[in-house]
Formats: sequence, C-alpha cells, structure tokens
Amino acid sequence: YDPNAPVPCNYRYIRSDLCDLLPTPDFGNFDVFVCLSTIEHFGMDAYDEGHGIQRHYDVLGMRRAWELLKVGARAYVTVPMGSVFREVWGHWRIYDLRALQERLVQDFFLDGVFCLVAAPCEINGVKREPGSSITAEEVLGYDDEKNPHISSLLLMHKVEVQRRAPDGR
Repeated sequence: YDPNAPVPCNYRYIRSDLCDLLPTPDFGNFDVFVCLSTIEHFGMDAYDEGHGIQRHYDVLGMRRAWELLKVGARAYVTVPMGSVFREVWGHWRIYDLRALQERLVQDFFLDGVFCLVAAPCEINGVKREPGSSITAEEVLGYDDEKNPHISSLLLMHKVEVQRRAPDGR
C-alpha cells in the first residue's frame, strides 16, 4: 500500500489516527464514515500504537467521526457485541446495548443494529454457525468473556445537536 499513490476514484479521504485528529477544515464535509472491526481496538494497545492504554479512545474516535460528517451523512460501524460490556486489555472491547449507545452512538441517530454470528458458538443452548443472523434479544442471553462471537453492524446518521446549559441557555 502506497499512501502517496494517486487516488483512482473521485473521493477525498483522510489517512490519520482518528483520535489524534485535530479540528480541520474537513470537519463537517464528509458523506460517509465506515469503520469495520476497528473501533473496539482503539486505545487498547492491541497493535503497539505507542499510546498505551487509553480507556476512552473508542468514545473519542466516534466523536471525531461525528465531527467529520455532514448533517445527514451515514456512519457504518461494526463491533463485537455481548450481554456484558467487557474490555480485554491488549485486544478489544465487547459492547452491550448500553455501551453501544453511550460510547459509540453518542449523538448519531441510530437507524438500526444488525447482529451476526462471527464464529461458531452456542447461544441459549442452540448451536450457531458463522454468518447466521441473531436478534438483539438473543445477544442479551450470550456472554463469553474471552471470545467475541457476535458482530453487530450499527447503521447511523448524523443529526444536528443543539446543546443547552442547565439554565436553558
């Protein structure tokens, strides 16, 4: 891969550490954000990135993604999912429904969550094969503290957020 090679399509992109990205003129100018099996590793030092453990890098990364997008733009994010939020240091996070909302969705509008079995497993006594779909309710009954066998696809879009101080200003 040559990051200096000419881009063969009519698109613009940023190649950067998302968490180190400072506000730029590009903020608010992108139509789509795609993050496949990545955000759960942010700040976990899984690849010796040089940052060490950064507990909230997934939260910061999703905030940066929100800032980069135009209002109405789409975000597609996949992460491991289970019934309990877990952080396996040096590897990944497994998100439960609450962590999905608080850490990843944040100010995005969540259009849908689709869950798939990523590796052979047993859920509520039923053997499941990779690629089979699973409901969020079934995911709530699944907990494997070592292996994230369920992948969730979050379909979201950016909405304008109007924040107000407690006094209404």
